[in-house]
Amino acid sequence: MANSSGVTFRAVIISLILIPINCYWIMYTEMVWWAQFPTTMSLFFNVIFCLAVITPINLLFRKISPKLSLNQKELLVIYVMLCMASAVASHDNLQVLIPMIGHPFWFNTPENDMILAVAFGSFSSFWAYLHDVYKFGSGGSFAWQPYNRLQQWLTYPPPPDYMAVMFIGIGSIFTFFLMFMRMKFFWWPFHAVGYAVSGADDWCMNWLWASLIISTFAKWIILRQGGIKAHRRAIPFFLGLVLGEFVVGSIWSIIGLSLGIRTFPFKDW
Repeated sequence: MANSSGVTFRAVIISLILIPINCYWIMYTEMVWWAQFPTTMSLFFNVIFCLAVITPINLLFRKISPKLSLNQKELLVIYVMLCMASAVASHDNLQVLIPMIGHPFWFNTPENDMILAVAFGSFSSFWAYLHDVYKFGSGGSFAWQPYNRLQQWLTYPPPPDYMAVMFIGIGSIFTFFLMFMRMKFFWWPFHAVGYAVSGADDWCMNWLWASLIISTFAKWIILRQGGIKAHRRAIPFFLGLVLGEFVVGSIWSIIGLSLGIRTFPFKDW
């Protein structure tokens, strides 16, 4: 009986080969350069680049011999394994890893085993971190923010901040209100993600406001002139813009990594 889950031997082997390469890439850019930060976005651009390279090669194999080509489920397995390993290797290890750490246990079944990605990614990230920092030095330290903050709280425990707790509650209620309205009413224009982004620190909104205004204006024009059908036809174009930026930025990152020079960070603050 054919394996219908996508967790095939070749998909796992390809993932295990790419995991150390991605961990080295992440450690070099995030810890040695302290720039670009491929794992601070919801889509890890190092993983997107790997898929962008694999896909045309896979299409070529599909033309030559369909049996040798990867199917959609196998590509998804590669993507998930690389994402899990990248989260382990990220410089924001705790805040990135904690939300994702339950995924392999929740989705772990005899047909869909992702524990291997976490385990292999852990060993690969530890090796890449020690190797890069020892050889090239470090532009920062590994996930130092939560540890320093915890040390400060333990050494100088602050009094309860009731005002902060109150505003956390207000923000949570308003977020759930936005989610409810977005789910119930198609015409509702405000999204909970926009509320979260608008209140982020200086690394977010001051870099994104122009692109958000342009994309919102473009979406309004498309829906106004062509309706929902035109909107659905236009989605691949805008996804292509994101993919193109990720691929070009990844290429420059690889050039800098190969030549040992800093290149223009397409994503930085």
